[in-house]
Amino acid sequence: QENDENLAVTIPRSYFLRSNSIVPLSGLSNAKTIFCNDNGYYNIYQSDRYGFNNPDTEWDAKEIEYLLIGDSFTQGACVNRPYDITSVLRKLSNKSAINLGISSSGSLTEFASLREYLPKNVRNIILLYFEGNDNGELLDELNNEILLNYLKNESYSQNLTQKQDLQTQIVKSFIDEQFKKQNKMIELSTLKDLIKIRSTRGLFINAKITFRPELEEILKLSDKLSKQNNSDFFFVYLPEFNRYKSKNYDLNNYQ
Repeated sequence: QENDENLAVTIPRSYFLRSNSIVPLSGLSNAKTIFCNDNGYYNIYQSDRYGFNNPDTEWDAKEIEYLLIGDSFTQGACVNRPYDITSVLRKLSNKSAINLGISSSGSLTEFASLREYLPKNVRNIILLYFEGNDNGELLDELNNEILLNYLKNESYSQNLTQKQDLQTQIVKSFIDEQFKKQNKMIELSTLKDLIKIRSTRGLFINAKITFRPELEEILKLSDKLSKQNNSDFFFVYLPEFNRYKSKNYDLNNYQ
């Protein structure tokens, strides 16, 4: 199925920080997208016109009650619809909801997504922030000149809604690159070691989190943009496991 034009895998946003032309903020559009497997099955969803995990018809709603921004939690990691957060909101409220979540997003790419994809008819904007990795991802994003433009210039835009074809080319080239590596039979032990390192890393970092001042700036700009759009802005803070496991967890940043 490597050559299936309608089949894609989820690409973390962090991989696109090396792009020189544009920084894509979504996946392949209108594609059967394979995400992850934590529950004994791979979750698969049909992406919308912009490459997010939504039924495409949500964009045509007269009024959108909720728009969610975040990383893998928001995107719907390892669960199928209707069990992702956005689908649950649709069911409970019986109203329209848009999911802009993409794996490995930091606060700056999430703000960029809001700037690029926020419709005028959104009532509530919900940002889901995970303390376990969002701060580290923000540090990487602050080294990207394209993303920095969103902080420097409130009118800056990559005009991504008009560049879906270019985003598709960039995303597909990365997917093809991964298939080529797979065809060269990269040892699975390398992947297993990476997974172990990522899992173990969580035991040692984040006992003390130092927040970047840019995060506060991003939140203020997000709130300002929301008000300009006549939308209410909500910040949802998702704590990590070490907050409850470690006796030395530093809470000074949360006061």
